Amino acid sequence: MASRYTVYGDKIDSLIDSHCEIINQAVLSVIPDHVLVAVVLAGGYGRQEGGVFFEDGEEKLYNDYDMFVVIKDGAKASDYQEKLNALSPSLEEQCGIEVDFGPLKTVSQMKRAPFTLFNYELKYGHKIIWGNKNALDIMPEYEGSRISLIEAAKLLLNRGAGLTLASERLKEGRLDKENDEFITRNIYKALMAQGDSLIMAEGQYHYSYRKRLEIFNGLQQNPETAQFGLAELYADSMEYKFRPKRNIFSKEQLEELLEKTVDLHLQIYCYTMSRLYQTENNFEAVLYSIKNKQMQNCSLKQILKNVVLNCRTCGFENFSFKWYLKYPRYRLFYVLPHFLGDKTLDLRQICCALGCEKEDRKRERFMRLWERFN
Repeated sequence: MASRYTVYGDKIDSLIDSHCEIINQAVLSVIPDHVLVAVVLAGGYGRQEGGVFFEDGEEKLYNDYDMFVVIKDGAKASDYQEKLNALSPSLEEQCGIEVDFGPLKTVSQMKRAPFTLFNYELKYGHKIIWGNKNALDIMPEYEGSRISLIEAAKLLLNRGAGLTLASERLKEGRLDKENDEFITRNIYKALMAQGDSLIMAEGQYHYSYRKRLEIFNGLQQNPETAQFGLAELYADSMEYKFRPKRNIFSKEQLEELLEKTVDLHLQIYCYTMSRLYQTENNFEAVLYSIKNKQMQNCSLKQILKNVVLNCRTCGFENFSFKWYLKYPRYRLFYVLPHFLGDKTLDLRQICCALGCEKEDRKRERFMRLWERFN
């Protein structure tokens, strides 16, 4: 019997099973079975909540396959990672959808896996398609209720960058099939991230999409959560995740929804960061905290590492000592509101944070930093 990978799909489960077998054989062609511990399907399909696109009565795949591979201790990931990544183009051609491999990990690394949103969702929301079905039990126990709000901040950063790209495409005025899907998908990803962040802020996060929707509906009794009026849009984002559709909106409707989503993103980003830094819920206080406060005590080794990373990525243009002591992602935390339309920061502050002198370079520098440190 086919395994279940989706909320709405039926016949597509057999197709996904066949794709998993193709992926297994490809992985085994570059990693010997005596080295391999497990091939893991993560993401929506791994937690039985993948998206299904219906076209002319047929079920079609929508999400990428997010794959994760574990190898035995003593094996060098560097010996196999490049070969593994090289499989993706051929697998995409065979499966008709992107197949992405995360960084290879050894058993010992999995035992020490830090408590991040990714690792939490991987441990509790996955399907082993090759190897011991309990292979990820070695990971530490994580509690969704204890996920740090820094994970919410990272999530909102990534989805905020997606909104800036969607806004640029919409402003181009060319709403073909590709752009329509890109803009709609990024709007709904941002709306879902907004709701997820509010759930994290209340210490009730869960790896299951459906369970989070249930939790979020329950949180509407909480004035701090309900104030944003996100309930209906969050439910819409979940429905789009499970059963995406094309050409839902006219250009005018997309413009209106995007404007509303960006406004909500700014509000919820400010609220989340104010909770994270325990400061007032306004951008002046939040941005000051991002620039001047340390989230935790950094070791000398970490500070030196931060300096090296900043030097490599930003050089010494528009040098600011405070930014060079911080991990580069904090530069992005600081300037994201500006790229979504907030006017708190002036041009000098923005260019200083991004390490560039000229205004016409700020967008390129932001995207380059985001692609590396998201």
